[in-house]
Amino acid sequence: MSFAEGVNLNQAVDNLVSRSSSRQFIVHGKDSKARGAVCVFCEGVKEDLLSLIRLRDRWRYPVVIQLRGDTTNIRSSSIKPSIYKLPGGSYRLQIDAFLGDSFKAESLRDGLMHLLLAEIILKSNPDTQALSKEKILPDWLRVGLARAIEYRKDRESAMLFSAIFKQGKVMSINQIFESELQDMNSVSEAVYRTSCCGLVLALLSQRDGPEKLRKYISSLAIHKGSSIDLLEKVFPGTAESKNSMEKWWALKLAELAQPTVTDVLSPLKTEAELDNCLKIVFPKNEERVKQSSAQPKKSGRGILSILRFNGKGKEAQSKSNEGERLEFQIDEYREFINYPDLAKALKRNENRLLYLSYRAFPLHRPMIHEYQKILLQIVDGNVKGIDQKLSRISKLRSLISRSSNDANDYLNWYEATQLKIRSGAFMEYQKTLNELNRPLPPRNDKLSKYLDEIENEF
Repeated sequence: MSFAEGVNLNQAVDNLVSRSSSRQFIVHGKDSKARGAVCVFCEGVKEDLLSLIRLRDRWRYPVVIQLRGDTTNIRSSSIKPSIYKLPGGSYRLQIDAFLGDSFKAESLRDGLMHLLLAEIILKSNPDTQALSKEKILPDWLRVGLARAIEYRKDRESAMLFSAIFKQGKVMSINQIFESELQDMNSVSEAVYRTSCCGLVLALLSQRDGPEKLRKYISSLAIHKGSSIDLLEKVFPGTAESKNSMEKWWALKLAELAQPTVTDVLSPLKTEAELDNCLKIVFPKNEERVKQSSAQPKKSGRGILSILRFNGKGKEAQSKSNEGERLEFQIDEYREFINYPDLAKALKRNENRLLYLSYRAFPLHRPMIHEYQKILLQIVDGNVKGIDQKLSRISKLRSLISRSSNDANDYLNWYEATQLKIRSGAFMEYQKTLNELNRPLPPRNDKLSKYLDEIENEF
């Protein structure tokens, strides 16, 4: 067989359809490479979902994906999942993907998540009434499962959850169940998606959580009440009293927002945490203050000495003792080196530095180790060379902070002026602006008609 005959044979075999490895996903489209990539992507999404809820891959209904257009086309893209009832009691799950230059894999993943969850529901309830309910699959469940998968893979999404929780922006359970995704702007949508993620993670952390969540998903088509009533029924430990579900949710939020040792901080956040770790705090005690002030001072670099030099000793003491404690920076070690219980106070700082070293930016870790050794020197009373060490570390920290700020400025400039592909991050704002600029529709009331006539005449 000649090469030309082989090419013609391959073209004849390629009927513009590809099927994934599990045979569940059937992809139609002109580009064979795009079809293959979509097949691999779909299998990855399904594998992540089944792993999250601990379900074996025993699918019943295939998912058909129609690829139309191309990602190089200058047009908006859309993903439209649909479910069709077929003769004989079967179903057809289909995604119509209209591709354009604004195509995002996250949109395809959300559509897949919708149909995969629907397949689980229909597989458990293959009767004709399964599709009679409006909106069987709630938005929070689909969104929450997708974000929970990201949470387990990407620690940046975990840090985002912690940041939103600390700002008090996380929604309550009632708000999660009542919110509509299509009515949100980009900020409220981020808070909503993060809240849904937290709720799914909290449910999975319950005893037999994955099994109960599978039961909840399967029961959505046959349950006659609201989704929150079904949640209380399937997860009885979350609603033992009227307000117990919100209390349980609040406790779970605090637990999920706690950072782990794998959440590496950025350089600037590491700097802020390092400053807190280097604050030396002593409880207020008049005898200790007198004993410390009686000691000769070799240097006037401490804040107490500076204020006493300015004739404000009493004011300095009252400000330093604010909150019933004395607070110093590490470079003021001569002010507190003779305090009683010095080793006990500095031990707290050493432990905080140790914990920070696990999450600190890599360039800061050697400096944290140096600070730990300096604390040990202060406890032993050996102050030789401490000033030089502190000065050297301070210069390195300033250099890292300056470089980090320069890098952020450059990345912001590059994103604003050099990117050739739109990120889509501001599409909601552009859509709102276009709506505001659109002329108002004509009005047919008598007053409007009269004003139009007057305007035309004059």
